[in-house]
Amino acid sequence: MTDEVAKPAPTLDGKIAELEGKFSNAVDADVKMILSGILKAGEKTLAEMDALKMRLEAAEKATTDATEAAVKKVKRANLMAAAKAAGAVDATEALQFVKLGDVTVNEAGESNAAELVAGLKAAKPHLFSKVSTSAAAASPGFTDPAKKSVLAMTKEEYAAAKAAAIKR
Repeated sequence: MTDEVAKPAPTLDGKIAELEGKFSNAVDADVKMILSGILKAGEKTLAEMDALKMRLEAAEKATTDATEAAVKKVKRANLMAAAKAAGAVDATEALQFVKLGDVTVNEAGESNAAELVAGLKAAKPHLFSKVSTSAAAASPGFTDPAKKSVLAMTKEEYAAAKAAAIKR
């Protein structure tokens, strides 16, 4: 007798199990490949979303900074106008005593700058000139009745005026 161990004859159930194992591995490989593709696409999408999120945050910060700068300019312009209207000798120097943060501007663009400048004028009147309440009207121009327009002169009057001008 030989020492060889006889292999059992393949049964139908064994063949089915073997085929299920082969197909299962093939299906698992396909599924793994599909899932790998989905994960790679998802990672790419996440990276794109992160980049877009960073761009959005940068745009929001730039918008906020621009808005703050515009509001500061509006506040400063309102203060300058109010200071000049109140008679500030040097509006830039006067506004050093007013905090820009104290100025409020509503949606219509109106501010409390005039009130702040009025308070500054009361506290530091030396920064403002005296405003005259009297109306200063310009004096009428002087016309010498002895002088006559050259166009209105006769030849004799022109000759006399010319001779008088040459003598001077």
